[in-house]
Amino acid sequence: MAAAVLAILAVGCAGTRDPSAPPSIALANQPSFAPRTICNAAMRRGPLTKDAVTGLGVGGMHVRWPWMWTAVQVDGQARLYDEHGHLVAKEGDAMQIGGSAGGDTWSMCGD
Repeated sequence: MAAAVLAILAVGCAGTRDPSAPPSIALANQPSFAPRTICNAAMRRGPLTKDAVTGLGVGGMHVRWPWMWTAVQVDGQARLYDEHGHLVAKEGDAMQIGGSAGGDTWSMCGD
């Protein structure tokens, strides 16, 4: 009986969001199987900005971020986090990212 109650409680909590958590920004992420060790020697430089296509961009270009990277909005400012939850940059910060361009979108190297 106790196990059934716990299962119901767990299902009821699944997918709920902490109302005090900052709003997330939907990022375009690369697939989990994207190569993380092979990267073109190209660099993209510029400020981190909000982007209507990929969530966040760099220097006016759309960026596909590494798998599991996330972004949230805190006090009206975007913040970008790596797959370990470490703050990478805040909106407006100067960034330099390795990767390659495909059309109008930059695919950032994961490492």
